Amino acid sequence: MTSPNISMGQLEYWLELFKDPVYRFALATVRQQQTAEDVFQTVFLRMVENEDTLSQKSDAHVKNWLMKVTYNCCMDHFRGTTKEQNNISIDDEALGAGEWLEDEAAASLTDGTKEEGLPVYEAVQALPPDQKSVIHLYYYEQYSVAEIARLLAVQEGVIKTRMHRARKRLSLLIPQMVKEYSV
Repeated sequence: MTSPNISMGQLEYWLELFKDPVYRFALATVRQQQTAEDVFQTVFLRMVENEDTLSQKSDAHVKNWLMKVTYNCCMDHFRGTTKEQNNISIDDEALGAGEWLEDEAAASLTDGTKEEGLPVYEAVQALPPDQKSVIHLYYYEQYSVAEIARLLAVQEGVIKTRMHRARKRLSLLIPQMVKEYSV
């Protein structure tokens, strides 16, 4: 149940406002639609659990908090150390019967065209999770290096190193992928 400080309307507003970037980030990081949906649900359940903390925060702060929780949930998935999961389901009506999830899975992360199977998309998906997440946050969500560092609670140098390694790896992967797709 919600506290007197925050209304269900505010939670619904944040869900509507941030569902797309949270889902895109989860999907780009874990690469599996079902797992991304699980991460999405976990993130918004944590938002409800932490509503008292978030009630006095700005939308930008809430978005950053959600993205950080999304990143942590994705990393928990990769580590296989997910915390005990609640079997609480989000009502299909509240999510628009999941239609937007299917649209997002089929759509590009940026312009609405299907990217799966394209060399650049496949190369980004082949990156390790820590590199893939900073590439996604930087290029798709348009966070600055400083914002990503704050979001992931690491030094800016760590983010710059991950970006450098990801770009270096992409410079090797993309020509290979283009060659494979042109055959």
